Parts: sequence; C-alpha cells; structure tokens
Amino acid sequence: MNIDTSGWDYRNMWVNASGELTTRAGSDVLWEDQLPQGSIPRGGFSAKSQFLDIIQHYVILGNIETGNLELWVIDENLPDATSQISQILVLGTDRPVGPITHAIVNGEILISGPDFPTLWGYTGSGLVLANKQDSINVSLETLSVPNGLCVAWAGRVAVAVGEQVLVSDAVSPRTYTAAGIVYGFTGFIYGLFVSPQGSLVAVTANGVYALSSQAAAQGNADGISGSVQKLSSYNAVGYGKAAMTPYGLYGLTKRGFKRIDTDNDVEVKISDKSYTRSLSDMISFPDYREGRMWATATGLVVTIGSMDEDSDDQYNGGMYMVDLYDKVRSWWTVEGMGRLRGMLREREGDDLFLFSHRSLDGGVDRSVLAKFHTDRDQYQTESYFGSICGIAKAPSEMSPVVRAVFVSADNGGNLVKVAVRGEYRKNDGTLQERITSSGDGVVVGTVLAFEDDWAPSAVQANKRLKTAELETSKFQFAKRTNDASIELAVAGGKIRVGSIDFRKAGYGQRRPT
Repeated sequence: MNIDTSGWDYRNMWVNASGELTTRAGSDVLWEDQLPQGSIPRGGFSAKSQFLDIIQHYVILGNIETGNLELWVIDENLPDATSQISQILVLGTDRPVGPITHAIVNGEILISGPDFPTLWGYTGSGLVLANKQDSINVSLETLSVPNGLCVAWAGRVAVAVGEQVLVSDAVSPRTYTAAGIVYGFTGFIYGLFVSPQGSLVAVTANGVYALSSQAAAQGNADGISGSVQKLSSYNAVGYGKAAMTPYGLYGLTKRGFKRIDTDNDVEVKISDKSYTRSLSDMISFPDYREGRMWATATGLVVTIGSMDEDSDDQYNGGMYMVDLYDKVRSWWTVEGMGRLRGMLREREGDDLFLFSHRSLDGGVDRSVLAKFHTDRDQYQTESYFGSICGIAKAPSEMSPVVRAVFVSADNGGNLVKVAVRGEYRKNDGTLQERITSSGDGVVVGTVLAFEDDWAPSAVQANKRLKTAELETSKFQFAKRTNDASIELAVAGGKIRVGSIDFRKAGYGQRRPT
C-alpha cells in the first residue's frame, strides 16, 4: 500500500529542482572569523550598489571586545582570501535592537531602526549619520531624519515611527516635511513593507493597512495625496512577526502563520503532531507569535527557540522553512547553530543565513554566515538525518497489524531507519535500520583496465559515476495498532526519498488483508 506523505511532519526535508522529496542540503559555513570572537549578531541584510557591480553585506553586532554596538560593512567575496571589512561604524553601547531596515533610492541608502540612529550613504561607499537636507520649498520646515522602520516606496523613502509614516520628498531621501506625514494607520506600526503591486503596507497592532503608490504620484514634490485602506484585522504583537513575499504578506499567529493582507486566509499550523516518536524529538510551542519571521528567496522562514546552543545535538527549537512555490514545509535543525539572526543574499539571489554559533572548541560565541547547498553540515562529524512522520490510514475495524514497511532512498552507504508507533527496537534487541549499498550505482563495463573510466579500478577523478539509484529497503514488523504512525529517517544531505509503502494484515489468521 503506497502512502501519501504530503500531509506528514517533515524534519530536515525539502524538494529538489525537479520537485522530488529530498533531505535538505547541508550547511556550508562561508565565514566565522571575519567578525570578532564573542560577537553577537543583532541582524543584517545585503544590498547591491546602483553604481558599482558589487554586493555588500551589512551586519550589526555586539562586539564583546569593545562593548559597542557596531555596524560592519563586508564585501561580497566572503570566502575569498581577498575579502575585507569596508567599514566599522560604532552605534553606541551594545544592546539588543529591533528590526534593521534599509531603503535605496537613486543610489542613496538609508539604514534605520527603532533602536539606533539612521545612517546614510551611497551604495558601495561609506556611511555616516543621516543629517537632514533642507527642502527646496523654502516655505516648509524641514524635519530631522526620523529613525524607525524604512522602505523604498515610489521613488521615496518611507519611515514608520509609532502610529505614523513619514515620507521623504521626491528630491532627497533625507528631506522630510510635515506635508509628507501620513496618518490613518490606526495602531502602533510593527512592520512596513512594499507589496508586489507597489503599495505601501503597514502591519499594526490594530490591523493591516495599505496606501497606493498613486498617492506619491498625485501629491506634489513634498507631500502625499491619498487615503489609507484597511486590508485585514490581523493584530501584530511586536516587531519581526511579518514578512512580505512575492506571494503576499504573511504573519505569525498563535499556532503558526497565515496570509495577513486579506481576512480570508486560513491559519497554517506548524507544530509537529502528537505521534509516538523515537527517531526525532517533537517540536511544538504554545504560541508562535513569540518567534520571528523572515522572507526567503522561495517563501519564508519562521524561527523560534534556539536550535543547538550548546552543540550537544539536542534541539530546543528550529527554523520552519516554507516554500510557497513548491508548497513544501519542514522544520530544519542544524547541530552547533544557535538562533537565526538575519537573512542575507548572494549576487545570484540565494539565501545566506546569519546565525549565532558556539564554537565546539571552547564554547566561544561567534557570528556565522552559512549557505545550505552541500551534502553535509560542515561542523558535523556524522551525517545528519532527514525524517518524516505521519499516520498510515487503515480501517480501524480490521484491527490491522503492520507487517512490513518499504522505503526507497538513494543514500548509498548510509543509514535508513524506520519506526512504527515508536517501535524502533526489535524483540531481539536489534534496531530497525540498515545501511544501503554503494551510492555509485550499477555500471556496466566490458574492460576492467586501469584506463577504463567505468572500471572500479579507475582513478577516482576519472570515474564516470551515474546518478545514485533509489534502493528499496524492507523492514519487518508485527505491530498491532489502530494508530499506525510511521517514522522514517534517512542519513545524508540532498538524498532522494522515492516512496514509502507498508503491508498490513488483519489480526488473526482469517482476518482480511
């Protein structure tokens, strides 16, 4: 009986480019020594220069050596020997800070947040504290450059401060006047975004509101002309609880997340289900609004708790990865990594994850930037496991007995584990696991000569190894249960899981199968 696993709980699972279910890619640490040891990352982002063909990464951290809160500007060629720190800017005494936002207009970049002064500069160049630039309209008083949540909107910079939004004039992103103040956002603003259609969207404590980009076009060079529209009744409870994606605006809820630019979406629950487990721990929290949400290249990520703060392979939280295009969701846990602190981007648009990390050699805190694209986690001595867990539906009136579970995977030379209703150990003490055969696949050759690239004796660099084949493993059980929860774990990164089948029989010799 083939099992549909689309509604099952996934741990360290994903889909590849062709849509096949796989274990997640491994984490490749791009750097951990560029920032001082003991530093605590507070957040960061990446920005491309509008004048030069370069990408720069902006990281705000608490420097334990100096006791300062600092902004580090780092060139994009992080893993390269020529990588360098472009600038270090002190933002006062180290302290926790809220969101770190930025806006780029006509090559000028503003970096702002509710807990530090706004910075200004040109992309690809240095940064300074943002000073106001007087309005060309001498009849208007120019306000100081505000600090808060900022975005680039309709050729201007919008900054959310409390319950209002200040929009710069059309000439300079550092010019703010009373004519650019937008009211009508009822409630404290915890998130400010620009929708794919160009509207300015504010997530507040009393709803989600939008202002059309036409409001900037219809106003004069100094002001805004338009009314605010309420999109939904979603109530934010703090910063970092929402993210704008190409598929809409999403926000955290008590049990998970949902789309919040409409009142018609349903809540997506993200806690693991209450199955009996033996191959992975259950991840469940009473209120996911305590977590954080970031946008990714393919969807979003929800983080809550710490993954593996003390490097003991015991997880107290994780990252809930959501691909809105392929419609796949999975908890990810990484040994040795603590909390996700920010999302950066490569030139090609791939996601880079800014983690706090405790070194295995002495327990020193570090700021780590990682990319998930290899076949194993860099810090792990053994392969990690991707796992899935769910219920294999069977008529309860049959009092079914699970006789066997069949699993196909292409993790040649690594472990495959299976448990039924938590039963992972046989009566004789052996475990329901096996090591699959070599992952090189079967190669047909006629000449076993050294120069034969197909031969086992060929030089490793010259071997022509085809794609690893899916290999089916059979695990025998005799488990009677009306709640046939099946748990599967496969070792290795980017491993395909082809199918899961199980064979059941009725209880007793004459019961139907």
